[in-house]
Amino acid sequence: MTATTKASENGDRAASSIDGKGLVIAPVEQNRGKEGAIASTNEAFSAAPLPPKVLLEDVPIGKQTRPLNCELQSASDLAWYYGFPYTWDEIFAYVGHDPNGNPHKGFVGRSLDDPPGRLYPYGYGVYAEPIARALKQIGLPAKVHYNESREWLKEQVAAGNPVMIWATGTMEVRPVETWTTKDGVIVRGVRGEHTFLVIGYDENGVWLGDPWDGQRDYYSW
Repeated sequence: MTATTKASENGDRAASSIDGKGLVIAPVEQNRGKEGAIASTNEAFSAAPLPPKVLLEDVPIGKQTRPLNCELQSASDLAWYYGFPYTWDEIFAYVGHDPNGNPHKGFVGRSLDDPPGRLYPYGYGVYAEPIARALKQIGLPAKVHYNESREWLKEQVAAGNPVMIWATGTMEVRPVETWTTKDGVIVRGVRGEHTFLVIGYDENGVWLGDPWDGQRDYYSW
């Protein structure tokens, strides 16, 4: 079973809807035992049968330029998709850095140039909540949600909504590890944390936009 399959079955998805489209973001981190996600307050989905195959070919897939800016590049691609031309570094200015080491509050790690695959304090990244906050600040209404299903993910894509997911760079299931922030919060994470945009699906799997190389790849469920 691939990491994509595991993520879908566990429901770690999220969405926000802007004028009929949705921003969908979900972290690999579990908060209070539930997978995290982001959605706006104006979601509206059809009950009609889902098409067997959907591919959103107009979603931009930028190539990240720093070792640890995958989340920022994915967020920038989503912003451009909805007509908000913000670069990754402009979004980073809204996301910010959390000096205590909590990726639910901001980017954690020494810098965006830390080697991939490490945990805090030697590197890492950022989770959904700071991304949602940044998107709100640039005009995209988003909020964090938990426990969405694979069917919900397919509904989002079928409605024209690319989905941003947190996984691992190799799409392998890796053990969850923990660290304690400077203010005493226990954080869960995985080595090689990485984001993708889900931009299509069929009965066998999903198409993902990978900011690491700016390419579109296919993974089985």
